[in-house]
Parts: sequence; structure tokens; C-alpha cells
Amino acid sequence: MKNWNCNKVLKQWSLMDWVVLFTEQVGGVERIGLNLFTIAASGLVLASGSYFSYLRVSQQLHTMSQVVVGAAIGSIFSTLWYFIWNAFVLDAFISSIWVRVVIIFGSAGTYLGFFLFAIPYWFLQE
Repeated sequence: MKNWNCNKVLKQWSLMDWVVLFTEQVGGVERIGLNLFTIAASGLVLASGSYFSYLRVSQQLHTMSQVVVGAAIGSIFSTLWYFIWNAFVLDAFISSIWVRVVIIFGSAGTYLGFFLFAIPYWFLQE
């Protein structure tokens, strides 16, 4: 039986070997509905959220407790939204053009209203 030196083997791996290993692992999780895009997007959202949370605390706009509670409440609501969407709205969204129109225009109106309300206050000098 051959004695393997783990450090020697790891040093010999090229970047392409690591990429192949990673993509094989990603292929394994595709069976549960994930793919490389969803994993990358999730990582990007998590990194962005962490960075913005850090900025809010570092600029003393929030305390660490406020950020943690906000993250917990946001996680709970996003999980509930996911399950409610899949349980009630998804079938209607796929089958009816009117449901699609209402949801898309309702979402666009919400975003537009937020930006029309928020942007003037972002530029106010104190």
C-alpha cells in the first residue's frame, strides 16, 4: 500500500483541478435544485448584506443588536415569502396572464414609489 503525503498532493493540484472538483460538487447539489448560478448569487447576496451591515454599524447608524435583529427578521420573512409563493402564487402566476400583469406592475410600482420617496431624502444635507 502506498503512503500518501497529503501536502505534496495538494501542492501538485493546479487551479483547473480545483475548478473541476468544485464543479463536480456543484453537480451533486443540482439534484436538490441548486446550480452554479444559484450558489454564486446566494454567496453574492450574503457578502453584500454582510458588507452593508458592517457599514451601518461602523458609521454608527445602527447598533450591532439592531443589525442582528434585522437580519433575523429578514431571514424569517424571506423564508415565509418563499414558501407562500410556492404554495399559493406560483401556479396562478404560471397559468394566468392577468396574475402576472398584476404582480409585475405591483412590484414595479412598489419599487418606483420607494425610490421616489427615498432618493430626495438621501441628498438632503443636515
